Amino acid sequence: MPIRLLDAELRAYRPGDSDAFVTVGRDNLGETTIDETAQEAMDTGTILVENSDGVADGVTRITSGDRLELYVQLEGESSLEHYWTAMARDLTDTVEPGPGITRTEIEATDFVFSTLSFRAGDGSFEGVDAGDVADTLVASAAPEVGRSQIETVGEEVDLSVSGRFIGDVIEQDLAPQGDAIIAADGTDLVFRSLGSVEVKHSLRLSDVLSPIDVERVDDDLINRVRIDGGEDHAVDDEQLTQSDTQRVTDSNRLTTKVQTRKSEVARVQLHTEPDADSDDDLVVRLQADRGGSPVDIDDRSSDLARRSLSSEFLADGDFTEFQLPDHTLSPEDEPFIIVEASGSDGHDVGTDGSGTPTYQAEFPFPLLARAESGDSQQRHRRRDLRRRDDALQTEQAVQDAATAALRHRTEPARRVTVSADSRRAHRLQPAEVVRLEGIPVSDVSGRYAVVERETVLAETLLRTELTLQETSTI
Repeated sequence: MPIRLLDAELRAYRPGDSDAFVTVGRDNLGETTIDETAQEAMDTGTILVENSDGVADGVTRITSGDRLELYVQLEGESSLEHYWTAMARDLTDTVEPGPGITRTEIEATDFVFSTLSFRAGDGSFEGVDAGDVADTLVASAAPEVGRSQIETVGEEVDLSVSGRFIGDVIEQDLAPQGDAIIAADGTDLVFRSLGSVEVKHSLRLSDVLSPIDVERVDDDLINRVRIDGGEDHAVDDEQLTQSDTQRVTDSNRLTTKVQTRKSEVARVQLHTEPDADSDDDLVVRLQADRGGSPVDIDDRSSDLARRSLSSEFLADGDFTEFQLPDHTLSPEDEPFIIVEASGSDGHDVGTDGSGTPTYQAEFPFPLLARAESGDSQQRHRRRDLRRRDDALQTEQAVQDAATAALRHRTEPARRVTVSADSRRAHRLQPAEVVRLEGIPVSDVSGRYAVVERETVLAETLLRTELTLQETSTI
């Protein structure tokens, strides 16, 4: 049943400020509704502020981007306690002749995932714990989001992030691959292994109102997965001996014929020793074979592909990667690599001592992985998922994504929806775990996580509806 609301308070903060610029007391707070979730990132809410005494007008006017903190005092509590932290988004004023703004309706979203949805990040991670990746991305792109509740989860991931929104990376990649539960707690991001979340307390029939809804939902049931990733590369031809160097210029070139098995040379790894006093670019060109020689070594328009790198991008005494533009080789083609510089100064290139450059030529191949559960297919019929993610750049990353997509999804999700009755039930938050006890259904007991919390604050009452899901099906 609803619980008595003894007091409520909304505090608003400008970006970067630690002191509230306005505090809206209970007398000026109208009906407030909040929908919160775990796993599905964005929480939403609507807050009505009655402006009878100008509390939210002029310099104290709440605007988009302000941080909002809602505090409530429930029956049995001695003081106000934190309930929700949000970000003001859309605002609608009701204006009347004479008094002006009489009320403001604030559409809000939770502070953490709103911030993460605004920020794009970059980075490449290989064999790094999913929690550490989340911590690194949040620290670099969203320092105002707290990281004290981001934990290592014991699941390593391979992931390339290039200009993606951090919230999407966490929700779509890191949480499923890390087998983690995610939520917002105040200004903190919660990122924890599902298996390590401690039970907060038991939840019994005395904590909730009847009737109780028990659902077995197969919307997300999957038992056969194919993930198509990006491209990886393998060596097509190579000459790795490096016993000498040779200076290449715009007129003094190195050439070598490449034995190819595929229709493209995607990249060339070339041993380079750049001249610090030269401003010339180093150039790798690809030309077809005509009678045992490049088709026309002096005619760049005859190139199949070409890549130039300025001197600051050349490795000193190591391999430099030249990524060649897309092209197509005929089945009979065994092209020539031509190495030159853009000017007369040039740079040194590693050789085998006989004039053959030290190099690797690599071809691209698509990455894909599959995973399936035969037992689930027998019980629930085959249900396929196929997804493409070009950000997955290694075989391990694609396989991890396939395994993660199947994890916890081979059985219908067991969910229990209840209306809170006890104070401790009203205070449960998304991502917290309880132990269900005493529910008169044989397979509904044990560890359940709060995945949704719907709240309505109206006048002197607070109503809370909770949706809990068995952790093994999240």
